[in-house]
Amino acid sequence: MRLLPAVFDRKEPAPSPAAKAGLAPCHKRWTRSQRIRTAAEMPVEVTLLDTSPPPKYQLIAPKAAHLRQLGLSNAAIGRHLGATGKTVAKAIRWYPGST
Repeated sequence: MRLLPAVFDRKEPAPSPAAKAGLAPCHKRWTRSQRIRTAAEMPVEVTLLDTSPPPKYQLIAPKAAHLRQLGLSNAAIGRHLGATGKTVAKAIRWYPGST
């Protein structure tokens, strides 16, 4: 008559060489089954279907930077270009070469 459940009758698998050496599971030897493909080896073709127009601050940036160099305030530039002073400030920050 058995008093112990069948779970105790199971044999445990033999420990791996890494476990015998006291290494953590993450330090076990790993080999690749497939070679790693890099982006240069994978040709990709993409079609842009829907392109949106650039934001307004990018459209007004060259003119806003020029007017700013002439000494106008952001509010005055905004009134002239049909934008807010905040949009003009963002355009000037975004435009390369503006100070």
